[in-house]
Amino acid sequence: MSALKQLSEWVADAPSEWSESSNKIAIEAFVDTAACMIAGSVNQSTCAVERSVADNSGMATAVTGGGPYPATFAALINGTAAHALDFDDVLEGANTHASAVLVPALLALGSERASPGTACIDAYLVGIEVMACIGRSLDLTHYTRGWHATSTIGTVAAAAACARLLALPPTVAGDAISLAVSMSSGTKAQFGTAAKPFHAGMAAMNGILAAKLAEAGLEAGDNILDGPWGLNSLYGGNQEKSIGGEVGSLGADTAHVLMGIRQKAYPCCFSNHQAIVGATRLRKTHKLTSATIAKVDVELPTIYSDNLVFRNPSTIREAQFCLEYCLSAALINGGVSVDDFTDSAIASPEKRALMSKIHRVPIIEGVSDTSVESAMDVTVKIFTHDGDCFTECVSLPPTLKDAELREKFLSCSEAFLPTAKAWEIYKKINGMVEVKDIVELNSLLSLGSSFKCNTQSPLGIGCCDGHTKQAPQQRGTWRDISRA
Repeated sequence: MSALKQLSEWVADAPSEWSESSNKIAIEAFVDTAACMIAGSVNQSTCAVERSVADNSGMATAVTGGGPYPATFAALINGTAAHALDFDDVLEGANTHASAVLVPALLALGSERASPGTACIDAYLVGIEVMACIGRSLDLTHYTRGWHATSTIGTVAAAAACARLLALPPTVAGDAISLAVSMSSGTKAQFGTAAKPFHAGMAAMNGILAAKLAEAGLEAGDNILDGPWGLNSLYGGNQEKSIGGEVGSLGADTAHVLMGIRQKAYPCCFSNHQAIVGATRLRKTHKLTSATIAKVDVELPTIYSDNLVFRNPSTIREAQFCLEYCLSAALINGGVSVDDFTDSAIASPEKRALMSKIHRVPIIEGVSDTSVESAMDVTVKIFTHDGDCFTECVSLPPTLKDAELREKFLSCSEAFLPTAKAWEIYKKINGMVEVKDIVELNSLLSLGSSFKCNTQSPLGIGCCDGHTKQAPQQRGTWRDISRA
């Protein structure tokens, strides 16, 4: 039996009785992604994508208030918004931004097909399992070759999730997954550019498109995963592994797979996060200031350092992918927040001076170091002018706690929504199991026709010019969960 046939049979026929804890984690993913969608709705990338499809109409609305759009375009816009600030979750092991792909796809397709909340949760969990399965097979070999796994693996997982939501039979689900492989693309060369968020939207859109093409009768090849010209062979996967060899583990330990989902406390590349945690701990424990620091050494895996492409950022997006900048912000402010990603913040003389004292010590890691258990450690060493050396080693930081996730949602929403509406959305997502038609939630997430992107977003990441309607004024100050 081919790997595709095995995979598609599981996608179509896997039991939908997930554990209470699995359902909770899926709902948390919808909460976190909705927060990132709202906060990224005025971003330059989001606005550009919306303009590209603005002359179309259909059934689904976008978080920007635009539409209605066909489900594919709504997913494209919302997926881009979800990833626009690099504040969305990651799936360790697959090296993907999982929910920024899956949630927008399922909200859009679910709205078009009047799906209940329970069906969207079920499809999300199927998509996560598939994403993790393919990630285990391709492992770091795929990622280190330069593929942006969010848009390669993500497209295939989104197609599987959408096939599940449409209740496609195994053969048709297989066609959807096969077609998705043909649409899987995206390179890490886009890191630090406005195109990177588009990758998540592209994967969400193509996942829907693949499922709908298959549903409409477009057939595709069966030897697409492990064949000589298949995904594993062509996309730089580990040739000692096979996707078929991993399919048997689908659904066997969902709790373990879900351990790999990490919501972010900081709006920057995840490869920065462990160093940020280590630096803030040392700052607090030893009452360090930029004036007392003589040098900072950061021992980090080479793959992290390679992701952090920039050493001397000149733009906000480049700063999100600069270890030296993010660490200087953390050491000066006690954390990294959206306020650190403005033109004035990245030009700060204090940060620039501290950046020159921060040095990388890359460590070569093995390709097997990709599982949830074998997190790659990061060590921060701070040397003071008094001759002290303080060291902190950080494994993978934990995901957000319930209170922290709630605070993140409200913080991301407060510049755009009245508090009452933000709470209404938050409660509606947490009560997804009771939602009879997901369009109820999708409609709440649309910010309304009075809202359009302005020249400079409240998050500091520049938006596009040429829009006359303005975003709502920021209500209060940003509550910074990363410094709590």
